[in-house]
Amino acid sequence: MIQPVSLDNIAQYQMHRRDVIEEELLELADRYGPTNFYLATLTIGDDYFRTWRHSHVYHRNRRGEIVLVIRNRQDRILLHTKPFYPADVYRLPTGGIRERETVISSLYREIYEETSFKPLSIQLCSVVLYHLQNKEDIFPFNSYIFKIEPDGEHPKPVDLAEEISGFEWIPESYLTHVVAKLEGLYPQRWRDWGKIRAVAHRIVGGMMM
Repeated sequence: MIQPVSLDNIAQYQMHRRDVIEEELLELADRYGPTNFYLATLTIGDDYFRTWRHSHVYHRNRRGEIVLVIRNRQDRILLHTKPFYPADVYRLPTGGIRERETVISSLYREIYEETSFKPLSIQLCSVVLYHLQNKEDIFPFNSYIFKIEPDGEHPKPVDLAEEISGFEWIPESYLTHVVAKLEGLYPQRWRDWGKIRAVAHRIVGGMMM
């Protein structure tokens, strides 16, 4: 379920000090807005719940992630894929925000590492607080969705560790098909992954649940 919320709703659920998070969000929204805020509550299986929490916080030391909505002059949006994804699955590029890294520093680093682009313009269009839950626990996690005008048309990964194997430019209307593909994956671990990843695509495409 995805629902619009206020900045206060977002801030009160953070794992870090509330005043620091609120100050950061206010500064970002003021400089790079207008910005909408959402709460996405998702129930996922126990195995993937533990995997997500471990890989995104404890192992990689992330405090959130950037979602890159890179839109070219033909008004098309960039998707990418990786060799270990299920067949024909493309999605919006994302990247982790390191513990002592600012959101904007992370944005510039990630867009360059994944595409070699530099942004000509930036808008923080949405902030999403995920409440990922299993039977016993809730894990909060932030996504910052940025719309970006790139300085080029031909993406090329710089960081080969990202394992990006392909790109495609799509019209925004095609996001409905991307959501359907992500939410229809199987087995269960891929379904949980797709359910989480579909949220940003729903928000960008205006498809609220």
